[in-house]
Amino acid sequence: MFTTTFEINWICNCVKHKDGYPIKTPKPDFYNNLDENKRISLTVKDFKTSCDRLLDLYPLYIETLKVFAIHKVFVEGEPSADLYSDNLLQDWKLELVKVNDKVQNLIDTIKQRSGSLQFP
Repeated sequence: MFTTTFEINWICNCVKHKDGYPIKTPKPDFYNNLDENKRISLTVKDFKTSCDRLLDLYPLYIETLKVFAIHKVFVEGEPSADLYSDNLLQDWKLELVKVNDKVQNLIDTIKQRSGSLQFP
């Protein structure tokens, strides 16, 4: 699960279902040492910054889902060597390499851009 999504969800659930106390489990790593007898204190600006970061990532998530779908088609639809020419098989393999690279690049970009929430 993406860290920012998990943390925002956890905060919202604690506020809604636990009256703001950080007792919902599992906890995000950043919140493991919070005093469970005190409500979560978080500024609107901090929370909004995290939500904005998440909103910035949604187009990237959607693009990743599309690329995963294309990747699945390539992996599950490997052409039979008996039915296709060597040139077609070679083209298919080159396209699969490109799709694999795109998948890895998108995953790396998401990892890089979706850091953990950081509060003072």
